Amino acid sequence: MMMAIISFVGSLGKERPRIGLEVGFHVPAFLVDRFKMSNPTAEIVQERTMIEAVRKRKDPDEIAAIRRACELADWGMELVRDMLKPGVRELDIAVELDYQLKKRGSSGLAFPAFVNSGPRSLWLHGMATARQIQPGDVVLVDFSPVVDGYHANISRTFVVGRATQEQRKAMETYVALQEKAFEALQPGRLLFQIEQEIEDLAGQLPYGEHAIRGFIHGIGLAFEEFPFPTIFPEDIMQPVEAQMTLAVGHPVLSVPGLAGFKQEDTVLLTDHGVEKLTNFGTGLIEV
Repeated sequence: MMMAIISFVGSLGKERPRIGLEVGFHVPAFLVDRFKMSNPTAEIVQERTMIEAVRKRKDPDEIAAIRRACELADWGMELVRDMLKPGVRELDIAVELDYQLKKRGSSGLAFPAFVNSGPRSLWLHGMATARQIQPGDVVLVDFSPVVDGYHANISRTFVVGRATQEQRKAMETYVALQEKAFEALQPGRLLFQIEQEIEDLAGQLPYGEHAIRGFIHGIGLAFEEFPFPTIFPEDIMQPVEAQMTLAVGHPVLSVPGLAGFKQEDTVLLTDHGVEKLTNFGTGLIEV
């Protein structure tokens, strides 16, 4: 493939051709370096806009694949709920979830399932460990099934036993912020406007001072794609459009001394607003 590209660039007959690369999580740095070494006369630049224009609005086949991935996400979260018991290791749940989702048609997970229990629930991206789940633990679960190359994203927060009043308050705050996001997501609105409304509401709610920005990101061929403001701040000034698929509820509400709380869903933006594609439970789920 590299030789084919080098030959094509040479056939252009330009002294200093300008080549755009889509550089993201999936492109190793060494590959970019090798490409530059193989094309020493070329100017290599990052290029997102052309690819984004094609990928940001999903066609019916793409939406159908994402719907199937979301159905698996809901089913997988039911499996997790049934497995969550004192003494079970985080890793046991993560491995079984991956195995069962593949048996039901997923090609795999975008990342190893996050099963973060007890004090580890405050982490945003925490790989499952050999820690055994304890009575009273808050457990944050986040995973992303893939079907035909397209992703779903779902996160839920469980408590092993009875939730405390303060845990309920924190989770109610998160759910309220997610509902505000659903309400604010309308075609043509800037992501900045939507994030600002979420932030304004957080300032009025219990534990809202722990809320952080980056509540929404795109999802499709990648589990995090345009708009992706936590990595590309300029995306915050982009409008959302009908036929976009989005993950809503990205950051953890990390409350020191209490736990971490999160509820993330995959949605389709239509001409009339949000259609939820993941629909497993809501709020703090007792097991």
